[in-house]
Amino acid sequence: MFKKTAPVLILGSVLLAVSVAANAQGSGKGASKGGTSLVPTLAGKGKLTAEALIQRYTTLVGSAENAKSLVNGLDTGDEVTLVGTALPPPPPPPALLKPGAPPPPPPPPPPAPPRVTFTPPTGNMSLGNVDIALALMEAVLTHSNISKAEPKQIYAVLMGDPGILQQRAKGMGWGAIAKSLGFILK
Repeated sequence: MFKKTAPVLILGSVLLAVSVAANAQGSGKGASKGGTSLVPTLAGKGKLTAEALIQRYTTLVGSAENAKSLVNGLDTGDEVTLVGTALPPPPPPPALLKPGAPPPPPPPPPPAPPRVTFTPPTGNMSLGNVDIALALMEAVLTHSNISKAEPKQIYAVLMGDPGILQQRAKGMGWGAIAKSLGFILK
């Protein structure tokens, strides 16, 4: 049961943090008059390419492979696979060998890195729409003080209820989605 509710719980806490951050923000760089943060996109800053989007989001999503999977998957409507950072295995206990005793068994292999796979419910999107979806994702994660997101966090923001891609698949416009998250697209 927990596995199915964990992304919803993560998204809920992320959205709550965004709501609090958006309401607390009054003025200053990146804020509008109403206290709602502006979300910058790459559109209008030259030719929008998949490579430019991949470069922009590599740090946030943890790797160039994750950024490429996100950008290409959202662009084509194909499956997205995100791989997290593997935790190092615990150190082995100190060896207490008695004379003539067999050596201890080797340590277990490190655990596999966390992995999340999903197919965007939006189908294929133009690079402009991919740009907006990922800019909103970045805004949600940044306002939650997440500068390098794990796959489950990215999944929760994009695919949770009400995730960015879920709202878009239901026919909501980008402005309405941004507003529901406490942002204004720039």
